[in-house]
Amino acid sequence: MFVNVQRSNCLRLAFVWFVLHCPVSGLLAKPTVSIGSPQNGALMHPKTLKSSRHLNVRRGRNYGTETLIKVIEGAMRHVHDHHPETPKLYVGDLSDADGGHLGRHVSHQCGRDADIGYFRDGPLHEEHRLIATKPEQLDLYRTWTLLAYLLEHPKVQAIFSDKALIEALYEHAHSLGHSEAELARWFGPKVGHKYSGSKLRHWDGHTTHFHLRVRTGDDHQSWQDISQTLDAATLTVLRKKTRPVSKTTHDAVTRTQHRPTVAKLSHPPVQPRRLGRSRSAQRARDRARSSRLKARLLAAQVRAEQRYRLGLNHNREDRAPATSGNEEPGMRALDTATQRAADGANDRFTPPTAKDKSSS
Repeated sequence: MFVNVQRSNCLRLAFVWFVLHCPVSGLLAKPTVSIGSPQNGALMHPKTLKSSRHLNVRRGRNYGTETLIKVIEGAMRHVHDHHPETPKLYVGDLSDADGGHLGRHVSHQCGRDADIGYFRDGPLHEEHRLIATKPEQLDLYRTWTLLAYLLEHPKVQAIFSDKALIEALYEHAHSLGHSEAELARWFGPKVGHKYSGSKLRHWDGHTTHFHLRVRTGDDHQSWQDISQTLDAATLTVLRKKTRPVSKTTHDAVTRTQHRPTVAKLSHPPVQPRRLGRSRSAQRARDRARSSRLKARLLAAQVRAEQRYRLGLNHNREDRAPATSGNEEPGMRALDTATQRAADGANDRFTPPTAKDKSSS
């Protein structure tokens, strides 16, 4: 009897391990559903992009569609195959676990967007954060290997980067001997333009990373289609996290991405001219401005006092009597100090007494 019970427990444990670790467990998971658009969408049953020997991923915002995850992992394997000693690359925001509005982003709502850092040259490379990059700081070979793979991938819809970086990559690709037809297909007729005519386009605020967006697939549904399959309560929860953003607001957020106090778009109505102008932010700016002004005034006072003392020292040296060479150095220093103390006492202002007033 005891042997049968022990055997049944072992079978149960083996079944649980099989379900959790074998590929068949993927058949039991619900398929990913990307809803709506990147600016007005949601995400259900997402896949997770995990850190590996190729990537460092920001936790909590590393959810996306299966297509997006496979494209990123495939691109990194491609880079490491061509450059074996490639360091890890930092990947920033993808989407939230259930999609919807994400921080200061206008898009990143339906699991089809990802912020990926650049490969920087040598010791300048950062594996744990996104950092502003100039064209001369780029590791052109690794960055171009990564972008060329993404530009040729049929699932990639668009890549948004900075104009200066795109132009540097264009010059690098041209120096590698690529044909004009290939360059036109990758960069378009307007290199580094917002409407370049290709997948690689310029967009403000992308000096720290490039923005990858994949195409819709079988896992995508519109809000109208998903409303016919979901109950009203679940649909309401998903709708609460989405806020369609106008182009005017999008441009205003792009211009103010460097400000740490940009108002979240999840609190409508938001006027573009009021972004970053909350009362707490204004008070913080006033305190910082006041402290800077006090520091400047203090520095000016110190400089004025130094100049005043320097002028007094020059006058005292002119009035000091000539000393003979037979005096000892210690006595000469003592006489100079005594004379300075006497001059300082004479220089100080003493208010007149009542006796002085009566005599005058």
